[in-house]
Amino acid sequence: MAERAHPDLIGYKKKFRIRWNNSLLPTFEFFSSPYRRFFYWRYAWANRFCRGKKVLEIPCGMGWGTTLLTRARSVVGVDISAEAVAEARTRYAKNNREFIVGSLQELDFKKETFEIVVCLEGIEHVGRDVGKCFIVEAHRVLKPGGLLLLSSPRHATREHSGNPYHIFEYKLRELIEIIEPYFIIRSVQMKEVDDLFVHYIEAVKR
Repeated sequence: MAERAHPDLIGYKKKFRIRWNNSLLPTFEFFSSPYRRFFYWRYAWANRFCRGKKVLEIPCGMGWGTTLLTRARSVVGVDISAEAVAEARTRYAKNNREFIVGSLQELDFKKETFEIVVCLEGIEHVGRDVGKCFIVEAHRVLKPGGLLLLSSPRHATREHSGNPYHIFEYKLRELIEIIEPYFIIRSVQMKEVDDLFVHYIEAVKR
């Protein structure tokens, strides 16, 4: 799962442009790339549910997004990359933020450990069999009434976007099929980013 959001990547940096006003003097304007803007949007969406909660985020990458879950009582970030986890620990670890190495296929936590599991644009980076395992594992580690917050992108018109890091891009009905046996879906939102549709699903443990 090598594709990760990172504040130092050019695609996520703030940019500037020059505009010319009527007096022919240049004006410099800073603006966010669409990837940065929607990165912040999706974590703001998830953060709404996290107030006072014990949260698991997987995959957490190098921890940038994990730090945006500011309302949580505590967050454990999990990623398969030891390098990413090491950077997360260096940059962002503190009393209520912990980062460990692990995978979507098997969550190394006891039953009913968390109140929320957050998986934002991660499930498309593994095969469908691993994706199904993750849904089962998320159900296991969530407390009764716990929430799964999941997002996943899909190309607007093609079966696959061509992103080499995306193993399987889900249609919405395919996500619903693997989630509904274990969770009650409360809401679905869709955001458009470039040529991708990204679905955001809020689901409560059955």
